[in-house]
Amino acid sequence: VDVDGVLNVALHDGLNHAVAFNEKNLRTAWKWAEEKPLAQSLCSIASRRLGEKGEGATYAELVADPGDLSQVLVGRLARLIAAAGKAGRVVLSSTWRSPNLQHKRKYLEASISKHLGRPFVFHGCTPDCVEEDAEDRLRILGDYISAFCAQRAATAPKLRVLVLDDFNINPLSGLPCDGEPMANVEVAEQYLLSRAGDTSCVSVRLVHTYDSWETCNGLVVEIGCGLTMAHFSSAMNFLDCSYTGGKCESHAPGPHAGAARLVHSTSLSSFDLKSRKKVGHRHKLDGTVSLIGKTFTQWRREFSH
Repeated sequence: VDVDGVLNVALHDGLNHAVAFNEKNLRTAWKWAEEKPLAQSLCSIASRRLGEKGEGATYAELVADPGDLSQVLVGRLARLIAAAGKAGRVVLSSTWRSPNLQHKRKYLEASISKHLGRPFVFHGCTPDCVEEDAEDRLRILGDYISAFCAQRAATAPKLRVLVLDDFNINPLSGLPCDGEPMANVEVAEQYLLSRAGDTSCVSVRLVHTYDSWETCNGLVVEIGCGLTMAHFSSAMNFLDCSYTGGKCESHAPGPHAGAARLVHSTSLSSFDLKSRKKVGHRHKLDGTVSLIGKTFTQWRREFSH
C-alpha cells in the first residue's frame, strides 16, 4: 500500500511533484478552476466518475482528510487485513516508517485500528533506504521478499504476497527492471515472484493503483488513484475472499495458508513542504504528508501570474 496514491488519491502536477487530493487543496482548486491547469486537474479528479460497481459516483468520494488519508480507502485496507486472518503479516515499506514520521505512522495505525475494531500495528518494515526511482522501489520490494522467503522453513505453508502500490504515479509499461523494460503488471509480478526462490509455494499479486486520462481541454491528468473498488476486489479475490454487494465473506485460512502484505508508502507532495528528495521523475518528500510542496500563499501567487 503506497499510502500516497493507495490510501489517498495523489495527482502528478507536471512539475515532478505529487499533489494531495485532500479537502484543503480541493477547496483552493475550485477557486482557480477557470484559470490554472493544476486547479483544473484537481477539479477534474473530483468530477471523474469511477463507474465501478459498489463505488461512489466520483473520486470526490475518496477525498483525503487533514491527515491525508481517505478513510474510505483505509477501511478497504482494513477489510483486506481482516480477510488475511491471523496468518497475515502487514509490512510497511515507506517514508512513513522513518523516525521523523512516526506521528504519521501512528495516525495510520490508529485509523486502521478504528476500522478493524481492534488494536493494529504493522508487523514490520522494509529497511530504511533511499529510493531514487520506481525501479528501485520494485527492487527493494523484491529484496524484502527474497530475505523473507529465505528464512522460512521448508515445511512452511504456501505464501501469498499482496503488493499495493502506485509506483510514484508511474505507469509500469517501460519501467526498467534489472535493465530490461517491463511491459505490464504481470511482468512485474513475475519479477517479484522470481525473487522468492522456490516459486512452487509462493504466489504474488501486484495491485497497481495508477490511472490517467485527458480532459476535454486536452489536459493530461495522471494520478495514484487509490484502492478503488476494482483494485480492492482484485486484492480480495487474491486472498480467497469473495466480494459481493458490499459485503465480504471471508474464507478462513486453513493450516497450510499464509499471507504477507507489503504496505508501501511515499510521502505526498502537498502545499507546505520545504524539503524534497528527487525520486526518478517524481519527488520523494521529507516531512509530513499533509504538507505538500508549497504554502497556499505561494500557490496563489503563482496562480495570479
